[in-house]
Amino acid sequence: MNQRDFKKLVKARQKHTDETLIVKGAEYARGNDRLHNFYRSAAMNEETAPQALWGMFSKHLVSLMDMVDDTAEDIYPSEAQITEKIGDSINYLHLLEALFVDVKDN
Repeated sequence: MNQRDFKKLVKARQKHTDETLIVKGAEYARGNDRLHNFYRSAAMNEETAPQALWGMFSKHLVSLMDMVDDTAEDIYPSEAQITEKIGDSINYLHLLEALFVDVKDN
Protein backbone atom coordinates (compact mmCIF):
# COMPACT_ATOMS: atom_id res chain seq x y z
CA MET A 1 0.00 0.00 0.00
CA ASN A 2 1.43 3.35 -0.95
CA GLN A 3 1.65 6.31 1.42
CA ARG A 4 -1.26 8.21 -0.17
CA ASP A 5 -3.64 5.23 0.07
CA PHE A 6 -2.58 4.54 3.64
CA LYS A 7 -3.24 8.15 4.63
CA LYS A 8 -6.66 7.97 2.98
CA LEU A 9 -7.44 4.74 4.85
CA VAL A 10 -6.43 6.23 8.21
CA LYS A 11 -8.47 9.40 7.66
CA ALA A 12 -11.54 7.37 6.69
CA ARG A 13 -11.14 5.16 9.77
CA GLN A 14 -10.80 8.19 12.04
CA LYS A 15 -13.92 9.77 10.53
CA HIS A 16 -15.90 6.55 10.99
CA THR A 17 -14.80 5.98 14.58
CA ASP A 18 -15.51 9.61 15.50
CA GLU A 19 -19.01 9.37 14.04
CA THR A 20 -19.66 6.06 15.80
CA LEU A 21 -18.54 7.42 19.17
CA ILE A 22 -20.92 10.34 18.80
CA VAL A 23 -23.91 8.22 17.73
CA LYS A 24 -23.28 5.47 20.28
CA GLY A 25 -22.54 8.07 22.91
CA ALA A 26 -26.08 9.35 22.61
CA GLU A 27 -27.40 5.78 22.75
CA TYR A 28 -25.41 4.58 25.76
CA ALA A 29 -25.03 7.72 27.86
CA ARG A 30 -27.35 8.30 30.76
CA GLY A 31 -27.81 11.83 31.92
CA ASN A 32 -24.47 13.52 31.46
CA ASP A 33 -22.41 10.33 31.99
CA ARG A 34 -20.92 9.07 28.72
CA LEU A 35 -19.45 6.06 30.55
CA HIS A 36 -22.66 5.11 32.36
CA ASN A 37 -23.02 1.64 30.85
CA PHE A 38 -19.55 0.57 32.02
CA TYR A 39 -20.17 1.80 35.57
CA ARG A 40 -23.58 0.12 35.62
CA SER A 41 -22.21 -3.17 34.29
CA ALA A 42 -19.35 -3.01 36.82
CA ALA A 43 -21.81 -2.60 39.70
CA MET A 44 -23.90 -5.54 38.45
CA ASN A 45 -20.87 -7.80 38.24
CA GLU A 46 -18.92 -6.52 41.26
CA GLU A 47 -15.94 -5.38 39.22
CA THR A 48 -14.32 -2.12 38.19
CA ALA A 49 -15.59 -0.13 35.23
CA PRO A 50 -12.38 -0.82 33.25
CA GLN A 51 -12.87 -4.55 33.92
CA ALA A 52 -16.46 -4.30 32.70
CA LEU A 53 -15.30 -2.60 29.52
CA TRP A 54 -12.58 -5.21 29.02
CA GLY A 55 -15.16 -7.99 29.19
CA MET A 56 -17.24 -6.29 26.51
CA PHE A 57 -14.15 -5.52 24.43
CA SER A 58 -12.90 -9.12 24.63
CA LYS A 59 -15.83 -10.27 22.49
CA HIS A 60 -14.53 -8.04 19.69
CA LEU A 61 -10.95 -9.20 20.24
CA VAL A 62 -11.98 -12.85 19.93
CA SER A 63 -13.83 -12.04 16.72
CA LEU A 64 -10.74 -10.28 15.36
CA MET A 65 -8.53 -13.21 16.35
CA ASP A 66 -10.87 -15.56 14.48
CA MET A 67 -10.71 -13.31 11.43
CA VAL A 68 -6.91 -13.31 11.57
CA ASP A 69 -6.87 -17.12 11.95
CA ASP A 70 -9.13 -17.44 8.91
CA THR A 71 -6.49 -15.77 6.73
CA ALA A 72 -4.40 -18.96 7.07
CA GLU A 73 -7.12 -20.59 4.96
CA ASP A 74 -7.20 -17.63 2.57
CA ILE A 75 -10.49 -16.42 4.03
CA TYR A 76 -10.64 -12.68 4.50
CA PRO A 77 -13.30 -10.56 6.22
CA SER A 78 -15.72 -8.46 4.24
CA GLU A 79 -15.37 -4.70 4.17
CA ALA A 80 -18.36 -4.44 6.50
CA GLN A 81 -16.76 -6.84 9.00
CA ILE A 82 -13.48 -4.92 8.88
CA THR A 83 -15.26 -1.60 9.38
CA GLU A 84 -17.25 -2.89 12.34
CA LYS A 85 -14.58 -4.87 14.20
CA ILE A 86 -11.64 -2.53 13.66
CA GLY A 87 -13.78 0.54 14.39
CA ASP A 88 -15.26 -0.98 17.54
CA SER A 89 -11.81 -1.99 18.76
CA ILE A 90 -10.44 1.51 18.32
CA ASN A 91 -13.47 2.96 20.07
CA TYR A 92 -13.15 0.58 23.02
CA LEU A 93 -9.58 1.77 23.48
CA HIS A 94 -10.77 5.41 23.47
CA LEU A 95 -13.41 4.51 26.05
CA LEU A 96 -10.88 2.61 28.18
CA GLU A 97 -8.66 5.67 28.20
CA ALA A 98 -11.64 7.80 29.26
CA LEU A 99 -12.39 5.37 32.09
CA PHE A 100 -8.80 5.42 33.33
CA VAL A 101 -8.88 9.22 33.41
CA ASP A 102 -12.37 9.36 34.94
CA VAL A 103 -11.66 6.80 37.67
CA LYS A 104 -8.33 8.41 38.54
CA ASP A 105 -9.88 11.88 38.75
CA ASN A 106 -12.77 10.81 41.01
